Amino acid sequence: MKKNYFKLQVPWQIVTPKGYSCLFIQPFYHFQENFTVLPAIIDTDTSDMINQNLPCVHRKHEFNILPGDPVVQIIPFKRDEWIAHRNFEPIIPMDDNCLTELAIKNQTAAE
Repeated sequence: MKKNYFKLQVPWQIVTPKGYSCLFIQPFYHFQENFTVLPAIIDTDTSDMINQNLPCVHRKHEFNILPGDPVVQIIPFKRDEWIAHRNFEPIIPMDDNCLTELAIKNQTAAE
């Protein structure tokens, strides 16, 4: 089977303070036709990778990435500890006009 992915190796490393990670995504509003960066969250406070690898999927067999071309958008964020809770109660169907009723109720309360 033919591979349609590649890893782009970049010569830099991102280091963040303890408790921070980074979201790696395709740059917003940059509609790249040649390849797509696969989104990933990396714990950049504990990662000891010398070179970052960006997994990508290519759409064209041959293409060039020119100097200055946006390749990846990196968004740092602080991790929080949390516990997910699930509610297994059945979902109660709502009337089709429930949003209209809510809007009228809020409008009346605001007056």
